[in-house]
Amino acid sequence: MEETIVPEVWGWYRQFVRDRNDHTTPNLFVPHGEAEIQDFEREFGDALPPVYLAFLQQIGTGRLTADINGGDTLDYENSFLSTSSIAEILRRNSVEWRIYPDFIDDDEVPFFSLGNNSVLVFRRGHGTAVYYPFGKSAYARNFNQFLARLMTDCTFYRQLFRLPLLAPRK
Repeated sequence: MEETIVPEVWGWYRQFVRDRNDHTTPNLFVPHGEAEIQDFEREFGDALPPVYLAFLQQIGTGRLTADINGGDTLDYENSFLSTSSIAEILRRNSVEWRIYPDFIDDDEVPFFSLGNNSVLVFRRGHGTAVYYPFGKSAYARNFNQFLARLMTDCTFYRQLFRLPLLAPRK
């Protein structure tokens, strides 16, 4: 069953959509072009779930560093990856692969960067459940749940995996 858009959640993200990169705002999304998605699909087929592709087109790639409850993070990148960034990782041409020979598993597709060479992934054949690479259990059963949880706590994943801070706060 294909996952549908949750209007309330996606509407909250839409307020941060810009037509160009703006470094003055904590949350920023730039819509992804259809041509870029088609290029990705020609090379990798249906590696990315349709709901993520819809997110890229309607909301975009970008970062979420402040949530609806006033929480923020400067410790994590919190970036939704573009198809070109995902393609670079899948081709194993990225910096991450040179540093970490086991960056992600063969059936995993990265879509969200935590920073410092850490990503969250979808697994082929597992719908849109969200995993940490090589993780045994999903901590979001689908992409919309991930978006909703991130919207209310932009570092919710940290408690689930007992992840340390990536960089000290200044």
